[in-house]
Amino acid sequence: AVVSTQSTGVTDVQKIKENYMATQDFSFDLAAVLPLCISYGVAMEIYQHTTYLLTGRPVEASMIKNILIGEATLRLFKLAKFYSMRRFFESFGSRTNSPGVMRAFCLIVYLLLSIHWVA
Repeated sequence: AVVSTQSTGVTDVQKIKENYMATQDFSFDLAAVLPLCISYGVAMEIYQHTTYLLTGRPVEASMIKNILIGEATLRLFKLAKFYSMRRFFESFGSRTNSPGVMRAFCLIVYLLLSIHWVA
């Protein structure tokens, strides 16, 4: 929510957009939604094919291992969503009439997320 200097809510979409894009949250959200692992995989496929075409040899197994480690590292950017989700739960929990229900909901979401990551 954007609040002006007079402590009133701002409804101008342009001002809200400019304020959001100037925050660090925008960087986190942008990193979380970009399909970095897909673009990295495509770039590595192109690299493998061009290496094979230029040298006549396939890419070594150690290089493929490094490619997979790099792809897994790029998936860590998805954790930026966790930061946004936590901030939402904190701000929404303080505005609700039943914070106990909100805490229980947060616990269930965190448990399901943990189960998803382990699976």
